[in-house]
Amino acid sequence: MSKYYYRAKDTNREYESFRSAARIGVRISQEETYEINTIITPLIKEKKQNINHIFINHPNLLYFSKPTFYSYDLFSFRNIDLTRKVKYKPRKNDEKRRTRIEFIIKIGRTHKDFLDYITLNPSASIVEMDTVEGVKDRKYEFKRLFEVILTDNESEFLILSA
Repeated sequence: MSKYYYRAKDTNREYESFRSAARIGVRISQEETYEINTIITPLIKEKKQNINHIFINHPNLLYFSKPTFYSYDLFSFRNIDLTRKVKYKPRKNDEKRRTRIEFIIKIGRTHKDFLDYITLNPSASIVEMDTVEGVKDRKYEFKRLFEVILTDNESEFLILSA
């Protein structure tokens, strides 16, 4: 008897490659490219028209989205002719950038919350410390020793408080 095994990772990898292969390439014919080029290039280069204006006035010609339009490198105008493409820098994928979840985690953990707490509890034992990131697998039970700990705003507290 033959045995078959279902492996989710392999199946997902196959699906991802199939999906990305289906999206590779330009879905516009050479005739359509030529037609768009002859109509839109003079509007962009000579009349300095905005892409939004062109999309509004030529919806039958530009049936794809603006991000798709910007990604196509088929036309005779250059990036410098497209004001919006030159104007904005691509966003950095910065790991230090704060996320929405980080702000949600900090609800009730801000400096104002600390000040409010010590106003209501003047006899609370308060310790201020700076952190040095250590072993990530362990949790440290500081609550048994200190009622309030005031620390800096480092990333290790996002992991522990989540």
